[in-house]
Amino acid sequence: FNFSRNGVSARHKLRRMLLAVTLAVALASASGLSCAGSGIYADMHDGDQKKLTVRGGTLTIEPHANTQTWRVVSKLDTRFCNASIDFNVPGKPSPPPVNLTATIWAASTMNPPVSKTLVEFTDPTGGLAKPAFPLNAWVLVEALD
Repeated sequence: FNFSRNGVSARHKLRRMLLAVTLAVALASASGLSCAGSGIYADMHDGDQKKLTVRGGTLTIEPHANTQTWRVVSKLDTRFCNASIDFNVPGKPSPPPVNLTATIWAASTMNPPVSKTLVEFTDPTGGLAKPAFPLNAWVLVEALD
């Protein structure tokens, strides 16, 4: 059977489309575009706000709308949109006893489709909770991208 139309088979069109999608995903992953997330976040655990800046392979976290002056800078894995975060920095009150993994998530409603960014924190060591268990979440309240 030949299901071609205008000399181009459906199979060939599907291959081209899959190649284009694969290249787009690889390009976005390599360039870090999939890890957009700079903004002001509501911190569900601390009850305050944090400023998160994503720039290339770097994730920077600072307090927002208060008098604290600490800063955390971490290497961002742009393939998985996560980073190991050491909150034990000068000026940061009550840091966790271990480094946490921060993962940037894209969340959306179904109808109408509205999206926002979340940052989930887990303990990869399993000392505070099972490694995949969410310890905290930050919800984007103002995008800065």
